[in-house]
Amino acid sequence: MTNPGDKPDSRAARVARAYDQWAATYDTVPNRTRDLDEDLLRSWLERVEPGDVLEAGCGTGKNTRWLVEAGRVIALDASAEMLDRCRLAAPSADVRRTDLTERWPVVSASIDTVVLSLVLEHLVELSHIAQECARVLRPRGWVRISEFHPLRQQAGAGARFAMGGELVTVPSSRHTTTELVSAFRSAGFSLERRAEHWASGEALDRPPRLLVLELRR
Repeated sequence: MTNPGDKPDSRAARVARAYDQWAATYDTVPNRTRDLDEDLLRSWLERVEPGDVLEAGCGTGKNTRWLVEAGRVIALDASAEMLDRCRLAAPSADVRRTDLTERWPVVSASIDTVVLSLVLEHLVELSHIAQECARVLRPRGWVRISEFHPLRQQAGAGARFAMGGELVTVPSSRHTTTELVSAFRSAGFSLERRAEHWASGEALDRPPRLLVLELRR
């Protein structure tokens, strides 16, 4: 398994490098998308028992710290700086630096739930992710996806942060809801739940901020 840093010109390397830069301020600078994603995950955990969890794209561990309260968690991310913070936020998690565009360092049929939060926007190819989810999940396993809503992306929203007085935009791709669902259906999943969410106080005539999908293998 190669690390993203071993391939300096790849999309994964550029994303990892951006998140390495963002890591120091990711959890402290106001971010309504980050906070809404965390609130929705915590609400989800109140109604489900996720079992053994694989969190692909764990970042600083803002969600990992809640997932470990429910059970065993393997946390994957391409950014070394983000993973350093994840280890502090969730010491019991099994943290592994991983290029998600390659085969994941996870045993097949060993996971009950895969959590993907604000990560698919940075990936060009969805079919690989769906196939890896199918591979690592046990029968009847779940995938929970939380992503920038496609309509919000079309309006110009995306992962970006200020650094040294300049705005840094993280490489991203636009995937429609149909494309997201189709990729996982092709890998053997069925869509069980779809929801759209706005941050507190947002006008409902604006595009939703987040799209949440729950799929079962």
